[in-house]
Amino acid sequence: MKHRLSLVLVVLSLNAFAKPRVTITKFEDKTVDSRCNIKKIWKTDLGSDFQKQFITVLNNYNRLRVLNTETPKNLKPVLPQYYVLGLVRSFDQCATTKRTSTANVAIQIRVFNSQTGALAFTYEGIVNASGSTPASDFHGGDLNSQE
Repeated sequence: MKHRLSLVLVVLSLNAFAKPRVTITKFEDKTVDSRCNIKKIWKTDLGSDFQKQFITVLNNYNRLRVLNTETPKNLKPVLPQYYVLGLVRSFDQCATTKRTSTANVAIQIRVFNSQTGALAFTYEGIVNASGSTPASDFHGGDLNSQE
């Protein structure tokens, strides 16, 4: 009897320290065209790009088990405990002069419990940045191009 009770306690304690399982969905692109004058090469699939970046960030966090990157070792799929839904509200990069630019990114992240559907966590963030590029490197296109 003592051995069974000990085994049950060990199994329960292991489950208590298990990493929460999450699946990150493709971010919804809610950006609108703006007056920015830098070519928007990222508009091809912004939602998938943000999803991939967020998966990478959470994989590096090491306190979550991100199921997007796992391949099933057996035929039984592992279901997530949480679904992470993202929304990109703004993603603009504007040239303000020939040598400077500004960027604006606004996202919303919502985490839902997969069993109850309840909202477990929400985050909204806005980032504004500006910078300059040496004249020899700036070609009037987007700042990531290698023209």
